[in-house]
Amino acid sequence: MSTAPGSLDPEPRAEKGTDEEPALDYDKTLRLFRTDFRLDTATDRAFPWERASSIARLVTNYPAVLRLVGTGAAERGDRETARWALDRAIDIVAFHGDDKLEKALCNYRDEIDPGRSD
Repeated sequence: MSTAPGSLDPEPRAEKGTDEEPALDYDKTLRLFRTDFRLDTATDRAFPWERASSIARLVTNYPAVLRLVGTGAAERGDRETARWALDRAIDIVAFHGDDKLEKALCNYRDEIDPGRSD
């Protein structure tokens, strides 16, 4: 999966791993994002994003993985987790100005959770 801005594959990946893309441990990944990673720093206006472009590129991995977690949760019928993961992904890409990816993620979120209320 590419990590370049705007390049998130709009199609969900299968949970089953391959040599090129290993299986994702959804529960462990969700725990990492909810408790271990500091997602608030991904949208911290006080951080000098323009001077730290390598970090800004790394932050694009967060929405990609959060989308996979959201997809897996939706496939298991866990809409609450799907909403949480996709909303975090959307927050991050919106903050970093990736309008195309933000729209794709919003469309996908609305597709898998059409009854959501904001």
